[in-house]
Amino acid sequence: MAPMPERPRIEITVPPEPVTLGGTLRVTARCTLTRGTDVKRILLRVEGAQWIRCAHCGALQAREKKPELQLEATVHEAGTLTAGPHELEASFVLPTDAMPSYVATHSYFEWTARCLVDIPWWPDAKGALRLWIPPPRRERPPPEPTVLATVRTARAPYIEATLEDGVYSPGDVIRGRMAISDLRGAAVEELTYALHKEEIAGPHRLDPYKRTRRHDAYTERRWVPPADVAEGASIPIELVVPPIASPSLGGQLSVWIRYAVSIALRTSDAEQELSLPVELRWLGGEHAAGGDVPVGDARWREVWRAAADAVGLALEPLPEQLGLAGRIGEADVEIRPTTEERGLALSLRWTSRWGLGLELAPRRLRRPFEDDPFAAHYRLEGRERAQLDAVFTPSLRAAIAELEDVHADDDGLRAWHAIGSFELTDLVPVLRTLRILIEAASEARASTPPPAELAASLDAWRGFAARSDAALIVGAMALDLPGDDPVSVTTRFDERGHAVGARIEVCFHPPLASASPTGEVATRVAALRAAGELTLDPMGLRLDLPEVLRDPATASASIEATRSIAHALRVGVDEGPYR
Repeated sequence: MAPMPERPRIEITVPPEPVTLGGTLRVTARCTLTRGTDVKRILLRVEGAQWIRCAHCGALQAREKKPELQLEATVHEAGTLTAGPHELEASFVLPTDAMPSYVATHSYFEWTARCLVDIPWWPDAKGALRLWIPPPRRERPPPEPTVLATVRTARAPYIEATLEDGVYSPGDVIRGRMAISDLRGAAVEELTYALHKEEIAGPHRLDPYKRTRRHDAYTERRWVPPADVAEGASIPIELVVPPIASPSLGGQLSVWIRYAVSIALRTSDAEQELSLPVELRWLGGEHAAGGDVPVGDARWREVWRAAADAVGLALEPLPEQLGLAGRIGEADVEIRPTTEERGLALSLRWTSRWGLGLELAPRRLRRPFEDDPFAAHYRLEGRERAQLDAVFTPSLRAAIAELEDVHADDDGLRAWHAIGSFELTDLVPVLRTLRILIEAASEARASTPPPAELAASLDAWRGFAARSDAALIVGAMALDLPGDDPVSVTTRFDERGHAVGARIEVCFHPPLASASPTGEVATRVAALRAAGELTLDPMGLRLDLPEVLRDPATASASIEATRSIAHALRVGVDEGPYR
């Protein structure tokens, strides 16, 4: 009897020297086997694909089913791949007009080197390596001064401003001047300017609702002392361009990323704004301000990093504005300054939902005679009081009470906290409270009890989760099953918190062009309707079961039927992403 084919172990490498668009990328795949195996062919590919955040559920998804750009080379023809290591190599010339790698809030473009070993009548062997491919450092264009002004009105001051140039690179210093006129005796209360970023991620090609995602961000605003503002006086503008993960984009692949120097003026009588568009590119040559900036954005980043290190938080500065971000325990954390009032915006997003029907918000009317500071300031609601009391331990309540304006739900927590300054002495106490809160939440989450009605079923749910490698959300008696077509199984509750049934759901990424099954798939959909109430649309497939699942294993047939139909609908249009 002939031995079974072997899938080789694949390791992909590229030279350490960075390769830009227009350059030649050499990709090497090392395939190692312990015995000889027949192969149809071995391919090396370099692919570029864009990912856009789903406006429906927030998940990042490929904009196209196939990569926007794909370079391919056959490095081994049909034959036998002998035992031992084999190094296969190919060179690819990257198009100069292709999209470079970039990372933004709601989209990114990713380059990947792949190796495919096509084995007859056997699962193929695959390997992949992510690449960072920047554009070539271009020559700096001649400076072109930018001059803009607001429209003169009788009700607002007049702002005019000029910048030395309209195109900059990270590390450059944006310099210019502005002047304020038509104050008409009004007192200047605030004058600030900052570098503004706007991102618009267009809809996915199959999104039936044609929705977009938007994101606006500023670097730390520069404040001009009101005493320096006089009618017609020249006021300098100076901004350091921070490191950027995304350059200016003008609609390439349905993504717009725009930058502007934004000036905001507030007087005792009116408010006025002016935006001067600028382009941020990766350019060659010396930067105007050099690499070291003793004050400003660079110093603040070091202060914030030092504050995080002082309390043992593994957080890194945000790439394009002042702030910190990272994963701590079971939470993705982001901290940003607020400009409306001096304070910190704290955002925690749990890696998996709590499933308590949780709603935590400040009370409209505080309770001044309440002994418990948490109960005096916050309203806590959920599906079952016993679950809330078990999760919101005294240590977690005390940490929440130390912050201001806290809102929380099953997905995460958001808070705002006033702060005297953004210096180390004021940042450290707030970050220490945040660390205590996360530690208390992680400890409490581990002991979350199930809904009282389903307490006796917990062992059955845990056993099914272990067998299927699924994530169990104890608070809601729900499962997230992984795979190419991930399925969620959730207990449904009525308004009083009583279990009334179950839901099996698959969310389509990307959305389907059509949710009208035909042929054999339509027959399977009709058969599945006998199990419960079925809802099928371009965004997903949902099956509501009338009975409460005491053991999810009893619904295994419905779960697999739902996954199978979802798989068939996704690949039914053409060959699809599966082999």
